[in-house]
Amino acid sequence: MEWGQIILLSIWLLLMVDVCRTAGMEPSLKIMSRRKVLVISLDGFGHHYLDKYPWRYLATNLYSAGSYPRKFRNQFVTKTFPNHFSVATGLYEEVHGVIGNNIYDSSLNKTFGMDDKELFMQNPLVSPVWIDEGIGYLYQMLTVHKLRDTVDVIVMSDHGMSAVKEENVIFLDDIVDSSLYHISGTSPLLNVWTTFEKQLEVYSSLLEGSRTHNYTVYLKEDPQFLAWHYSKNTRISQISILAAEGYVFKDFKNYIDYMKKKGATDLTDTHGNHGYPVDIPNMEPIFVAAGPSFKRGFKAPDFSNIDTYMLLCHLLNLAPGPNNGTADNISSILVEPISSTLIRPLSVTLEKPCVDRGGNHYKM
Repeated sequence: MEWGQIILLSIWLLLMVDVCRTAGMEPSLKIMSRRKVLVISLDGFGHHYLDKYPWRYLATNLYSAGSYPRKFRNQFVTKTFPNHFSVATGLYEEVHGVIGNNIYDSSLNKTFGMDDKELFMQNPLVSPVWIDEGIGYLYQMLTVHKLRDTVDVIVMSDHGMSAVKEENVIFLDDIVDSSLYHISGTSPLLNVWTTFEKQLEVYSSLLEGSRTHNYTVYLKEDPQFLAWHYSKNTRISQISILAAEGYVFKDFKNYIDYMKKKGATDLTDTHGNHGYPVDIPNMEPIFVAAGPSFKRGFKAPDFSNIDTYMLLCHLLNLAPGPNNGTADNISSILVEPISSTLIRPLSVTLEKPCVDRGGNHYKM
């Protein structure tokens, strides 16, 4: 993911599943099974862009003809891979383990990036709902086979973007001795890893620095982290630092410098970043659904992106696995309610005991 980009159209979930071939299907679900689902995710498309620019297609073909929530909540940290995986699994980031685009796993003593499949494999209970196909082929087939009346289209995004001035860079080397810790993650949220013996010293230095710099220091058990469901995972460090909106740490500047060296000619002194708290308006994503399964011109109560997992399972006639979502509000956008046969209590715990390198047991 390039931090400088504002809107990148990324087709992420391309679901063209003919579930009428599913064995043992209930007769009442066979009509639904003849429909297909196309989910399009717009990376970095903030909700506030809807009012900032004219959107002819979104306004006339989707918002006027479909359903959308009053507010669509994403997950903290508001980064691309964590939120897309929350949509695909219906799980909080602390549960599925993709807590950043780049992470350090203390239990394995390994660092994972976006190209590492192990990034997505921490929790064995996770079952993503996705089938990745070519967007060009899909659009061609929609037209050729006249599937408009049988295809449900969902357009959503993972997060918005906030402007960052180049002078708004926080240099941690001026605040705490860099030999005492190492960092994982990317601005604006960094996980600070240190030894047990050095934790108090590092925490105290960071806390003192936060009084004169635009960031906040969090401990893993902080009530705010618990409220964000960003705490119970071995990949989250005991100490984290979160830059204020519009501010970043040195890793962001390193990336901008790298792009300049590569010859990027369209860079200004203002860039875009994401990952800030979900209650910041610029981080709010979009969601709109249109098609035969959805109400027309309907504005629903707030719901979360992890709730879309239950919706997709319903549309595709798939039994949902354990998840953190709910069908309460998102089901209101449907012409027909979600089948009770697809709603079941979570029978498998989403927490499992973990042991860190110090031999300490806790749950994630």
